[in-house]
Amino acid sequence: MRNGNKSSAFGPDRGGTRRGLDVRGPDPARPGLVTTDLALDRLWNRTVTLLVIAGALAAIIVAALAAMVRNRRAGAEAMG
Repeated sequence: MRNGNKSSAFGPDRGGTRRGLDVRGPDPARPGLVTTDLALDRLWNRTVTLLVIAGALAAIIVAALAAMVRNRRAGAEAMG
């Protein structure tokens, strides 16, 4: 047990294997690093998510436009 704390994130320790979260506090010598590290992780996660969603939307729009052109050509050929 760290710091003599006998409780975990889900309640007091009842002996045996400790379960729950092991939350570590920020380094007191460098308090800004935790925030910066988390921000960079989230930035790349959000950037990749944005690119995937934007790519999917672009693909849907291109497919819809291609279908409209195909249907218009098929209708024009049927009319004569």
